[in-house]
Amino acid sequence: MLIIAFSDSSTVIGKFLANKLFVSIGLISYSLYLWHQPLFAFLRMKIIGEPSEFLFISAIVVTFILSIFSFKYIEMPFRNKRAVTRKQIFQFSVASISIFLLIGLSGHIFKGYERRFNKSVYLETTQFSPKRKECHTKGEKYLKPESACKYLGSNITWASFGDSHTVEPAYALAEMLEKDGNGLVHLSFSGCPPALLFNVKQPGCSKWINEAVAYLEGNDTIKNVLLGFRYSAFLYGDQLDSYPELPNRDPIGQFSEPYPNEGAREVYWQSFNEIVHRLLASGKKVYLLYPIPELPVDITKAVTPFSIFGDQTLLNLRNTTSSQYYFARNNFILNKLDILPYNNNLRAIKPFEILCNKEYCPAVVNKTALYFDDDHLSVEGARILLAGSVIAKDLKLTN
Repeated sequence: MLIIAFSDSSTVIGKFLANKLFVSIGLISYSLYLWHQPLFAFLRMKIIGEPSEFLFISAIVVTFILSIFSFKYIEMPFRNKRAVTRKQIFQFSVASISIFLLIGLSGHIFKGYERRFNKSVYLETTQFSPKRKECHTKGEKYLKPESACKYLGSNITWASFGDSHTVEPAYALAEMLEKDGNGLVHLSFSGCPPALLFNVKQPGCSKWINEAVAYLEGNDTIKNVLLGFRYSAFLYGDQLDSYPELPNRDPIGQFSEPYPNEGAREVYWQSFNEIVHRLLASGKKVYLLYPIPELPVDITKAVTPFSIFGDQTLLNLRNTTSSQYYFARNNFILNKLDILPYNNNLRAIKPFEILCNKEYCPAVVNKTALYFDDDHLSVEGARILLAGSVIAKDLKLTN
């Protein structure tokens, strides 16, 4: 309003704003507004991570080109009252809105016309644990450790303990144990770090961790514990926020109280280390799950063809996450985990060594998807992981 009020053509500002370039941009501004959103949205949908500056500049150039054409051949003809009457404008509007509403409604009913793509053979294996909804807990009204799920065998000598990254490995482990009539107690809390010595803002998390550790310490029938967390997501942030760059969020913002004398990541490690040693001191044999490789996109997007005109996927499904990214992303926690005193009572399960090669980690193996989203193993992926782990070897030795 102020610009318009003081932009008289006789003033410097008025002459500046009357420049033909500015006026031209103003004329096509509505078309620019309409075109830029779908172009930017599809750009983000069809690439990994945040688009580069070159792609953004290219999208802006294309936006201007399309805006000039739509202004000249759509907007201007419709502004011509001799060519298009007001009545016709309303008729066109009602017809076009009705068509788009029908397209949107049909897309919703038919689930986005899934058959527009050839169905991927991998989608059948992108399944999470059948025990996830029943046994995975969260919030202030969490499932108490003493009321946690116990499956699949009746002789409960194992426990799984951690966040959501242990859910599918727990189920795969329970399948292995069931053959001998053994089972496990399932202890997992959504997005909860090993907050034994510190409090986090996530409701119920810290309290549950303390109760779960105490429960395991006091249960003499449980001899073995599978322990694991999605370490780097809490320590640095979600990988999808910046891939392929490394996220570097400061976790201190998630703590309930500040730690001025020590870094938040060191406090995290001290707490996790305390959990390990308390479980060992209580006579448990601990199987420690190292970081699970993460994908740059959801597995469904990864295995879906890039377009309807072929079967080429967005990613190389067998060379998906580079080893360089994995080790850089998890550098802090890997260095910490490697210094623990591994022996017969403390065993390491390293997903990278089981699932990956020297250069890459895959999203699929043969016709099997290793994940059900961008960072959680599928049941099939967990089976492959456990089958290649030290747990499988130890179970064979005891049989």
